Amino acid sequence: MAFQYLIHVFTASAKRYKIEVKEATDMTEKELAEELRKKYMLNPPEGMTSEDIRYMSVGDLLDMDYFLNDEDTDDVGEEGFYIF
Repeated sequence: MAFQYLIHVFTASAKRYKIEVKEATDMTEKELAEELRKKYMLNPPEGMTSEDIRYMSVGDLLDMDYFLNDEDTDDVGEEGFYIF
């Protein structure tokens, strides 16, 4: 399965992380998961370790990234219909 996705690539430089955004096209899920694995191993989410990330399945890694980057669409003050 190929799809488009923006990837944040982390490179360690003098104990700082440089974020560089590149557009990936026609990546397979496995290729995307490996890029995400590198990203999250350098900077694991709260409550996880690099070791946890290393042994996650491709599906679990993609799901975790989706939920960590899922934007909340129910913003307060947004125009629309509200029930109070």
